[in-house]
Amino acid sequence: MIKRNKHIGNLTQRREYLRLAETGRRWVTRGVMVQYAPPPETGTKVSPRFGITVSKKVGGAVVRNLVKRRLREVIRLTLRQHGQAGASYVLVARNGSNQLAYARLTGDLIWALEKLHQGADLKSRKTKPKPGKKDRAT
Repeated sequence: MIKRNKHIGNLTQRREYLRLAETGRRWVTRGVMVQYAPPPETGTKVSPRFGITVSKKVGGAVVRNLVKRRLREVIRLTLRQHGQAGASYVLVARNGSNQLAYARLTGDLIWALEKLHQGADLKSRKTKPKPGKKDRAT
């Protein structure tokens, strides 16, 4: 029987994932992108919550399940100590994350959490389209 960790909550509904994707801050490492929403200002002591996303770009079903298991273990080891109470996190696995060692994944997650808690953010930068022949100034 699997023993659930009572100190860390799970994001369970799609709208929670979408809210973090739209309004949350994010930081990208080699193996994972971390999306973060700070805790509400209510002052209540609530455990941090997390969600995991692994797309088909990472690999087939077996590889995706392997990555999810590894990320759950990394979260279990790090989020209690380095996560903020009441905050929400989504870990989006990147291609090649199944080949990284646990130590590398753990270090990347800790580094990303520290950066996000300090206020860093890597919003998607929309690049300007390159000017075509019609758009060039003559």
